Amino acid sequence: MSLTLLEMCQEAMYDIGVDPPSSVVNGGDEGMQLKAIANSVARDLFKRLPWQDLMVEASFTTVATELQFTMDTQFPNLHRIVPNTMWNHTQQRPVVGPLSPQAWRRIQAENDTFDYPVFRIYQGKFYLLDPTADETVYFEYIDNRTIQNAAGNEFSTRFAADTDTCRLDCHAMTLGIRWRYLQKKGMEYGEVFREYEDWVQEMQGADLPRETLNIHPGITRGAVGDGDWVFSVNGLTWNSGALIWE
Repeated sequence: MSLTLLEMCQEAMYDIGVDPPSSVVNGGDEGMQLKAIANSVARDLFKRLPWQDLMVEASFTTVATELQFTMDTQFPNLHRIVPNTMWNHTQQRPVVGPLSPQAWRRIQAENDTFDYPVFRIYQGKFYLLDPTADETVYFEYIDNRTIQNAAGNEFSTRFAADTDTCRLDCHAMTLGIRWRYLQKKGMEYGEVFREYEDWVQEMQGADLPRETLNIHPGITRGAVGDGDWVFSVNGLTWNSGALIWE
């Protein structure tokens, strides 16, 4: 069960022998400092790992122009796309990318073609090379909203109420609030900081099991790490684990 903002702050304060406020959001200057510290801890945890609790499945329908959409408009809470998750379900093919600026310029100059659909993100806009309209593309991304309300149906990037909870590990949040509070007050925090870092590293290893890579060529379906897909990107062809200049 997740702890609320108030519960995390009170637990951290009791642990270091400080009387906690009865409210964080309405707790005056002390409460405002605790809320700011909690927001800092949430941001620090957020940047550590693509946490599975923040992964979101998304999709869009293609249009017949290279410019497909503006990222902030289509997916306003997208932090970054999870690599290698983009697939064209209509064609049943992966969408490869993002292309580098160098590859994109080469395409424009030489009219290169690719074995698979490719994409580029440029100035906050999403481009597809030689798209066909009305095809469905799915992918996964990291949501930038680490905070949720008590009902769990509204999400944000910052705490706003005592009853808000964090979508990330609440014990890590409590440990983070504890050491940052000590730091702000000019007190010794080295040991509690190390405890926080040790716990976060343990959570990073436990949050998302790592994929077992299959490097055996010739397995095309039913296994992760397919060995004989062919990709041609940036002047290279990848086939059965080998890179070949075209």
